[in-house]
Amino acid sequence: DRRPDIPPALGLLIDKCLAKRAEDRWQSAVELLRHLEPLATPSGGSTPASVAPVAPRRARWAVPAIAAGAALAAAAFFLVRPRPVLIGMAGSQRQITFTGQVTGAAISPDGELLAFVADSGGGNRLMLQDLRGGRAILLARSARFDYPTWSADGSEIRCFTFDSARPVLLRIPRLGGPERGLAAPFWSALSPSGDQLAELRQGGSALVLRMMATGDSVSTPVEPGFWHSLPTWSRDGEWLAWSEAPQSGVALNRLVVFSARRRVATVVRQDSVALGAPGWDGDGRAIYFLRGQDRVVNLMRLPLDRQGKAAAPAELIRAGITAGLPQTYVAFQPPPSVSADGRLLVYAQRQEWANLAIAEVEEWRRERRYHPLTTGSASWEGTRLSPDQRSVAAERTETDGMSLQVIPLDGGGPREVGRLLGPGGLAWSPRGDQIVVAALDPDSGRGLGFFPVSGGPARRTARGAVGDTPEWIADTLIIVPRTGNRAMQYVNVGTGRVSPVPGLDTTGWMFYPRRSPEGRRVAFAWNEGGGRMTVNVLDAGGRLLPVATGLLNPLGWSQDGRTIYVGTSGYLADSSRVLAVAADGSGQRALATFPPNLEPADVTRDGRRVVLVVHEQRADAWSIQFPARR
Repeated sequence: DRRPDIPPALGLLIDKCLAKRAEDRWQSAVELLRHLEPLATPSGGSTPASVAPVAPRRARWAVPAIAAGAALAAAAFFLVRPRPVLIGMAGSQRQITFTGQVTGAAISPDGELLAFVADSGGGNRLMLQDLRGGRAILLARSARFDYPTWSADGSEIRCFTFDSARPVLLRIPRLGGPERGLAAPFWSALSPSGDQLAELRQGGSALVLRMMATGDSVSTPVEPGFWHSLPTWSRDGEWLAWSEAPQSGVALNRLVVFSARRRVATVVRQDSVALGAPGWDGDGRAIYFLRGQDRVVNLMRLPLDRQGKAAAPAELIRAGITAGLPQTYVAFQPPPSVSADGRLLVYAQRQEWANLAIAEVEEWRRERRYHPLTTGSASWEGTRLSPDQRSVAAERTETDGMSLQVIPLDGGGPREVGRLLGPGGLAWSPRGDQIVVAALDPDSGRGLGFFPVSGGPARRTARGAVGDTPEWIADTLIIVPRTGNRAMQYVNVGTGRVSPVPGLDTTGWMFYPRRSPEGRRVAFAWNEGGGRMTVNVLDAGGRLLPVATGLLNPLGWSQDGRTIYVGTSGYLADSSRVLAVAADGSGQRALATFPPNLEPADVTRDGRRVVLVVHEQRADAWSIQFPARR
């Protein structure tokens, strides 16, 4: 209260130093220093929202004395060094929805109405809330809504929905009237005035502007090799902005500003951590964006000049607004939304976590019950069953990276077998004595890391040469996508030598290879481009057989090799399903259906048990009210 110019992240850190309960404070000066240092970096830092575990007992004065001394030193350090002005410090923040399930929100140009998407347990609701008071009004229901926005005059709300898994940009009059649906690619954005549709083609190298009145389009090259967020328009329709993540290698994440009139793209920020889709200030002279660091997300502001270039370093507006999100997900969150006068900003504040569970298929059908393998607020991912079907390997997110753990299915506790910089697909060796992970390397990108299950040092090979999802198909051979998940390749376990898989050096993206029990076939998912996605089986002779079509991920095989278990994504529907697909392509049947937050990760060979990732979240819309423009 007395020093409002203190950076918010430092203020949160000092607040924790002064917490009343000892267990709520930092437990050592070393720990405090580790959280102080990011605040001094030029790119900005973040303060993790989680509370550190309690240290062993020590003299009762030690922890508060160390914490208080470190806090004073920290305050002195930050107060005497030059600092940029942080506009967020003067803004007042408040929560404006209370459903706990808000996935996206957008403020009207006049700052009086909020359009938001709320999950409703198997579906989405598009709601309208008058910020001056009253109850939220239901505008529409759908299996899925994404990325709500407003027209320039505030007369209509736009939101992506899905019709038979095909994206539709829904246009809903604010004051009532018939809805209009515009068939539009998912990674596209309608200009505020509705005269242009901008499309960024994922994995491609072009931004396409389509004139709505005539249907004519103009294509402008953009730098290839990046995945793109949703592009966002400035309020006057003069500018577009988006974030980019490298498809492979060690390139940096970027923010790009594009002049719709001059058709020129400018990289305005590069960063080693994930950057979210940017939202425009009311006058088009700044963009707001989310910046992910570990599992904490900060809200930032980047001033721009009249040429669309960065006019000053990015400013930290709010630290730690979101916790628990993987970096890869930050780019897919809806952008911050700002009123026309620039005084009111809205964003979704959320926490996410995930646990592991086992569902007995027959029991699930009768009672809708599953059995937890883990509990708590950690996030687990990358789950695979061991060859003997007695354990699962999984990756648990921690503040300093990922922990590779093995969990017995009989109820024993998890056991760590290695440490990772970030998440990566994993697979067990045929004998179950090693786990291979498509692991991140700080210098070369993604390579293969081999972790002995019994413990011991990891071995790394094929550095910077692989994609995300490996599979061990023989004692000495692994199949894994190439860098960027383009096509498939073999990696020799002993030498690290890489060779292409004949017949799969083609277009599109390939994921989730799964070895058949006899080891002579591999099932994998193939995004062929143009919206076509298939599950294919590759045999030892190089023959390729499509067995299923759709957004399906192979999970495993039956013991007799006649059936492939695949999981459907709950992202475009109101459920997640496990299907049993005939390996000869002759048909399929439903094995189990789950709510969309229960993600099937693996299936036992007898088809009786499903390993689930149980996703949980709490999310609401918050606003920041800024003072009048200076």
